Amino acid sequence: MHMKQWDKSNYEDVAHSVLDHSSRKGYEDSLKFLRIVSNFNKSRSERIPPEGLGDKGTVRWEIRSTREYIIETPDGKLVIMEQQEIEIFEPHRIAELKEHLFAQERDMKDELRKLWQIEKESEKEQTVWRKVEPLSTYIFG
Repeated sequence: MHMKQWDKSNYEDVAHSVLDHSSRKGYEDSLKFLRIVSNFNKSRSERIPPEGLGDKGTVRWEIRSTREYIIETPDGKLVIMEQQEIEIFEPHRIAELKEHLFAQERDMKDELRKLWQIEKESEKEQTVWRKVEPLSTYIFG
């Protein structure tokens, strides 16, 4: 199984997802964990729900006798999380969240630019004052 078949879900990237889950499942060797999951036999498992998608937009494949399972997204990527932890957003929701974050980033950059400008102007005023102060002392004694 290639990591391209995995979904990062709510992790920073696929690698973080695999490392965290292999560790939480007690595997010191993440590659061994990947091999075990890639050898999961869906033909011996039950599809939950039997048709369509679950309430989290995923499908769980579980072997009832061993309680082993995998969780897949609609496009067949593995999520490998306990069901209650899955946080998968619909594509339009992701776009909304990204736009919101980009807007916040733009606002922060604007604020930083303003602060930088204020600091620069303050430095100019201090430079002018340093030049004017000796002159005023000379004039007014």
